[in-house]
Amino acid sequence: IEYGTALLMNLSLRSSGKDRCAEPRLDTLSVLSQLMESDIMQVRTYVNGTLYSILVRASLKERAGEIGLADSLRALIEHSDGREDGQDQQFARQIKYILERLEGDPPEEGDPPSDGEDEAEEE
Repeated sequence: IEYGTALLMNLSLRSSGKDRCAEPRLDTLSVLSQLMESDIMQVRTYVNGTLYSILVRASLKERAGEIGLADSLRALIEHSDGREDGQDQQFARQIKYILERLEGDPPEEGDPPSDGEDEAEEE
């Protein structure tokens, strides 16, 4: 599961990966929402990175609202903030950044192309 979530995070960094994550039939956000509760810290870190990357898309923000992702994230913060464990505090900080992205305004012209995408499209 660690390798799968790491791969998904890497793929989601590119515009084409974000496009795929936004496909309704995949319901990516529901899967990521379930994986956020993994006992494996590395899985949670990759899931958080993926969420942060893909929540620039208006369609994914809308879907996040439909499934109550913000409420789930706040509940995870409350659970993590009460513990002294440094990893849980780091997890809570990651979630706060995701919430800021989720509740912020979408970019005016979509997200900028990922590194190397401009050159690849021009060739």
